[in-house]
Amino acid sequence: MAQEAAAATSGSLPDKQPVTISKKVVLLGATAVGKTSIFNRIHSNEYIEENVTTMAAYFRPKTIDFPDKNCKVKINLWDTAG
Repeated sequence: MAQEAAAATSGSLPDKQPVTISKKVVLLGATAVGKTSIFNRIHSNEYIEENVTTMAAYFRPKTIDFPDKNCKVKINLWDTAG
């Protein structure tokens, strides 16, 4: 309680656990429009010039930290066949 009072009088807030936001992102579209390229760029920051056609759905989680906003965004990323 003394820490809370000290924080209130000094104008600073006590450290809090980051807020985690979870979202699902599904890439949909026609064949050969770049869904897998977007998927690879978001997940691993790679661009593969010659991709094999996606035959099923692929799933990868990705967590992005925003320390200045005390927030984490967890993206459940899905790549689908076109």
